[in-house]
Amino acid sequence: MAADITLKVGEVGVVLTFQLFHDDGTLFDLTDYTVTLLVGTEASRAVTLVTATSGICSYPTVASDTSKAKSGLKWRLHLAKSTTNIYDLEAGN
Repeated sequence: MAADITLKVGEVGVVLTFQLFHDDGTLFDLTDYTVTLLVGTEASRAVTLVTATSGICSYPTVASDTSKAKSGLKWRLHLAKSTTNIYDLEAGN
């Protein structure tokens, strides 16, 4: 499911917190997953697992995320596990 994220140009240190759920509404257990935030076409960013068993992770924005006006920028969470489970979740428009 996509969600809108709004940041002001130059705004840094904003902590984006995500809680992930399966389609059936149950919590997505992030234990043993590596989560990466992909910002538009730019480099990926490491995401911190806050409470893995409850599917909660966070990311503090940095200057390059908001250095210029970016209309309709896509942000994606990329989830990878040592097995073959890989998920991409989009936010933005």
